[in-house]
Amino acid sequence: MSALTSGYAMGTHGPRMQHYLADAQPVLERAPTYSQVASHVARVNLTPSASKVVIVMVGLPARGKSFISMRICHFYAWLGTKAQIFNVGEHRRTAETAVQDASYFDPNDAERQKSRDKLAFETLDRLLDWLDGQTLAVAIFDATNSTVKRRRRVFDHIRQHNASYGVVFVESCCADSTIVEANIHAKISKSPDYKNIPYETARSDFLARMEHYQSAFEPLGTVGAEEKDLSYIKLLDLGMQFTAHKVYGHITATLLPYLQAIHIGKRPIWLIRLPESQITAQGRGESPSGRDVPLDVSYSDETMSNAGRLFAEKLAAHVHRSCEMASLHAFICTHRRALECAERLDDSQANVTILSSLSPMDWGSYNGIRRADFETDTSPDFFAKLQRDPMNTRFPGGESYGDFVRRLMPVIIEIEQECRPVVVIAPLSVLQVLHCYFANFPITAAPEVVIPQHAIMEWRPAGVRFASRVISESELN
Repeated sequence: MSALTSGYAMGTHGPRMQHYLADAQPVLERAPTYSQVASHVARVNLTPSASKVVIVMVGLPARGKSFISMRICHFYAWLGTKAQIFNVGEHRRTAETAVQDASYFDPNDAERQKSRDKLAFETLDRLLDWLDGQTLAVAIFDATNSTVKRRRRVFDHIRQHNASYGVVFVESCCADSTIVEANIHAKISKSPDYKNIPYETARSDFLARMEHYQSAFEPLGTVGAEEKDLSYIKLLDLGMQFTAHKVYGHITATLLPYLQAIHIGKRPIWLIRLPESQITAQGRGESPSGRDVPLDVSYSDETMSNAGRLFAEKLAAHVHRSCEMASLHAFICTHRRALECAERLDDSQANVTILSSLSPMDWGSYNGIRRADFETDTSPDFFAKLQRDPMNTRFPGGESYGDFVRRLMPVIIEIEQECRPVVVIAPLSVLQVLHCYFANFPITAAPEVVIPQHAIMEWRPAGVRFASRVISESELN
């Protein structure tokens, strides 16, 4: 071994390297550490553990703020996080007795501006009082927050109340006149401000209100350097263009991908339970939980029964007859029955994505026990914990429902961002949790959700929610 090779192997340096390091040492000692660099300090300040986060909406009327607010609230509630919207307009309608036509929103009217500010910060204080009482929560402040001055006041007010609270601004911009017009129509049709008012009269007033806001509107991050220190996200036309500024930490794993995924396109989403297995048909198989199978048979390797194959054939024929479903995207688990069913839907498998995350919930050492038998067939200590905290109680050697939901979160992101019809073929426990997302049910209700076998549970976007129907096997003929 040469001296040079030996020197590196032993962790020492040759004479030339030692000379270089000696010259560089004074410079290295003067250089700031990474923890002292301004960009790192900013990142640390913007990345608190933030178990409590305030999302502050920004944008002109009829730009989709309330749609985004409700979707965010829905999403975090499904993840098991407490989430609530605090809407300034709702508070205004109950607290303000003066006339609230378009003139009320004139930015040049100092008295009415003072009234609107008062109502806004009363709403913000209610939000902060609610957040104080939570452990893990997202609060959404739904208002126009249309000027730099207002946003700075909101940010400072939150930080003065509790500096540990995370604050993220979300601006919804819309340059598509078709979308704006549709939003105006929806706003006039549903807003209590225009109840019992003729449509054209209401429309004229709402357009005047919009002009008042437009005259004073300052988009996020565009006025000098006053908002360079804020964390914010900007969406153009609900995700056609996306800007994230100084958004770090845990929220980047949830809020950012979700906002990038959601859109207002219409398409069906089909949840399909694994077809009947051969061993179930023989009377030895799975319970309603989809788990009670003989120990010598792998649950994931079960083949379809005759009835299961017949359903798969009917499903494929129904899909191929439907123009709407011709370009579907199928997400399936790794189980043999899912693979066999998907082959009938798409011979080429070009539109099939196999996801191991669609495997059933792992009950650890309690796999194989029917849920109805938990009280008698699990330990009293575990059952008591499960009753007290069903979301976070982890099965011995397995998952909690919180773990399970976090595993399925990327699947929801995939489904939401799809513009094509979607098919999900998976075990019962997976579909129950996905069902809770679309139905806006708490995850703790998942075990009680009924998903019929050999049928299609169809969901379609309907505004901020989803509409459902069951397509029975007889309807597939």
